[in-house]
Amino acid sequence: MKHLAKPIALILSALALAACGDTTSSLAPTSASGGASSSTTASATTSSASAKTALEAATVSLSHYTANWSAVAHADGYKIYLNSALLRTSSDLSYDFDTTISTKQTLYVVASDSTGAYLDSPSSNSVDFTAPSSLEAPLISFDSASKTVSWSAVSNALTYMVFENGSFMVETDKLTYTVTDTNVGAYSITVNAKYGDLMSEYSNAVVYKILPETIATAVKWDRAGLYGDDWTRSGSFDEGVGEGCDMQAGASMLMAHAITADCQYLRVSMRVFHRDGETYPKFYVYVDGVLTRAIGNANDYVTTDLDAGATFDYDLTSKVGETVIVEFKETASTHTCITGVSMVKALGASLSSKTSWSRSEFYDEWFCEGTFNTGVGEGVDFSGSGAASIVLNITENTKFLNVGIRQFENQDTDKAHLALYADGSLVKTADDDDYAVSSLDGSTMVYAWDLSEYIGQNVTFKLASLAPSVNHCVGTSFALSAASESTVPGSGMVLASATAWNGSQISSDEAWVKSSGAVLRNEGFDLAHGESATIKIAIASSSRYLNVKSRMYAGQDSGASLLQVKVNGVAIKAVNSDFDTFPVPVSDSEFVYAYDLSAFTELKPVITILNASNSANHMVLTNVEFGAADAHTAADNYNVAVTDFDRSFLYSKWTISGSNTGVGEGVDLQGAGTMSYQYAVDATTKLVNVKTRVFNGQDNDNASFVFKVGDSIVKAIGSSVDSCVLPMDTDDSTWWTFDLSSYVGKQVTISIASNNGKVNHMVVEHVTLNATDAHTNKALTAFYPNAINTYWTVTDANTINEGVDLAASGSASYVYDVGATTKILKINARVFKGQETVQPQLEVMVGATIVKADGLSTDAASLAIDTDSTQTFQYDLSAYLGQSVDVKILSVQGLNNHLVLQSVYLGSTIA
Repeated sequence: MKHLAKPIALILSALALAACGDTTSSLAPTSASGGASSSTTASATTSSASAKTALEAATVSLSHYTANWSAVAHADGYKIYLNSALLRTSSDLSYDFDTTISTKQTLYVVASDSTGAYLDSPSSNSVDFTAPSSLEAPLISFDSASKTVSWSAVSNALTYMVFENGSFMVETDKLTYTVTDTNVGAYSITVNAKYGDLMSEYSNAVVYKILPETIATAVKWDRAGLYGDDWTRSGSFDEGVGEGCDMQAGASMLMAHAITADCQYLRVSMRVFHRDGETYPKFYVYVDGVLTRAIGNANDYVTTDLDAGATFDYDLTSKVGETVIVEFKETASTHTCITGVSMVKALGASLSSKTSWSRSEFYDEWFCEGTFNTGVGEGVDFSGSGAASIVLNITENTKFLNVGIRQFENQDTDKAHLALYADGSLVKTADDDDYAVSSLDGSTMVYAWDLSEYIGQNVTFKLASLAPSVNHCVGTSFALSAASESTVPGSGMVLASATAWNGSQISSDEAWVKSSGAVLRNEGFDLAHGESATIKIAIASSSRYLNVKSRMYAGQDSGASLLQVKVNGVAIKAVNSDFDTFPVPVSDSEFVYAYDLSAFTELKPVITILNASNSANHMVLTNVEFGAADAHTAADNYNVAVTDFDRSFLYSKWTISGSNTGVGEGVDLQGAGTMSYQYAVDATTKLVNVKTRVFNGQDNDNASFVFKVGDSIVKAIGSSVDSCVLPMDTDDSTWWTFDLSSYVGKQVTISIASNNGKVNHMVVEHVTLNATDAHTNKALTAFYPNAINTYWTVTDANTINEGVDLAASGSASYVYDVGATTKILKINARVFKGQETVQPQLEVMVGATIVKADGLSTDAASLAIDTDSTQTFQYDLSAYLGQSVDVKILSVQGLNNHLVLQSVYLGSTIA
């Protein structure tokens, strides 16, 4: 039996292995020497691997913005791929698409088994999802009988968010909402349409009011009145305070009042008792459930830190004719003492018994608002937009208001205008003009207003300056009397009798008021920039069109002059124009510009013709005529618009300083050179394309420039920084594009300014004004030391030859859009061998989230300190595809002095 022992032992051994879970094979054939053959063993192993089966593929379906799939047998996870990139692996059986992304998103899943018993499934079917780009706001209505708010379905909306008085109430898929509130108060309802995370703007608001039993008729409440029946109070009040109604934090008080023309402003006076540990108030006012700001206040609430108190006004003029619910709420202070509440007819205007006012008396008694220059001693300086109100009882002895008005010689180019209003309606001067007009020579004129129609009445009068561009509009005297004391009949101007003038007639006719810088030439009346000619004329149907013939001198100005016509100080548009200024081409040709004055028929307006340019020295008026016909030159000839500028056109049409004209490629801006151009932006010229270059090897620093509209910097499309940087080591040209869509319909001055004073060459080769984006700097994906410093926000760092050297707690951050070509962040960094004793730690954050480097399990990557070699770290930002993110690189080891960023790349694949 000895010859059976060895086979039996082998059989028992195999059975034992099987019992231990080894299912790799059955008994292996033996070799002649009695051991398992090596070829047989390998075959058995391969057979085992091929024995694994793949999981079945999932089937994905789409319901609105949610992708769903059924569980796959034996799968414990699903790899979710979005736009072909692995998003995550989870046990979820659904995925909600980002509904704020309006581009198409494609999803499929792969079932997986983490135990390794099964192979991954094939890919599921793909589903595509495209979210709507926006939702319309619902239009809601209210049925007071059923207390039901209703609206029509909004296209693409799945649910609707209902808000009461700004607080979220419910999300519903219905098209109605019923107000269930029963407490006295006003409930302002608004609704948003919703699709996933995408929200519409708020709907219109509807208000449901539950009025108290008492509707207030009083217009003034002191302490006792505030504690009386007109007001409903809730929360804590300290009734032991004698100064007023003392609201504690969280308290509220409410009243209902009918708003009329005699009580259309709410005035609240308060004070706070400031003691140790006292909090400052946050006092809110709601009108019909809507939070209402005090006039002139920047916050939703008002506060005060003065024991003497303060007064705040609220505008209820839009509620005249309604009964409103007014509610006060206090959220912060232990003591907010309401010392008085009143409903007033007009702001600040109080009844006066005086008949004349000196400078100080005027400021003391009249309610002043807008801009006043109080440093002027000659009188009350309304500047350009000041206004002052007072309530007067007009009698036979006070039926004329006489006001002296002046300006300061040579301090304004436009005349001041002062108007009078009675209870909000314009009162014409005794000479039947809409307002008083000052003289630019510094003389004082007295204007009279006849107030006879208001005898026996208390009337709120307001004096208001109507010329915002004026620096000084000084009232030197204010008096009520029985007679007119006017010294300037006809508003200080001679009423024109003629209706047509050539240049020499404009110069000689006393009806025209000419600014001091206007000059008569052979061709006509020549206005330099800022100069004007003004006339007062009666407009009849036969003179309702103003036709202005104007020209310039070819070769004497680098840019067009700007013709502007003002009526009573307000600029108007020319016929067939969307602008209130028109470029007069730099040529010897004449053009006729027409203005329709039909709206002023039967009136005597003041007409001003102005050269509104900032630089053009010549705008020649060859003829001015008022007639019954529009005589303007064809609109196509108005602007003679140039939209394509090469070198010669840049030098002939643009205003240029600091340029090397010997460079043939374009306009070579030296150091801090600039170039500017003025034009009217429309839909076809809203994109400005600028082609630039430098000369390789001729500068030791990168050139850069900023693009401005007026004084405002405009960033290039695709850039998050103000400056446009031109690398110094290339002769290649770069197109930059600037979007001026927000200026369509406006006359603007654009400028290109070199902003690196150390650079000798920053060449502008070409500029186009059109609707096409031509820029080539769309994706800056490689950042070297200079580019890191230029495009990234760098703190606590030094720039050295090797790179950007982050100190112990330095950082560099950059905002960019993560796409398929920029989803991998690669950082090349180093330290200085022998200069550190502790390894520097490099950390990357996206917003507030730490991102680990590929292959690392720790948040921070450690840099070796025993080498000068470059060390590379890569970060996968696929999870942020389609998002604009703020990426920050930080040095987080406080003991280190050097962590050098040599370069940063944004790429598509891991190297």
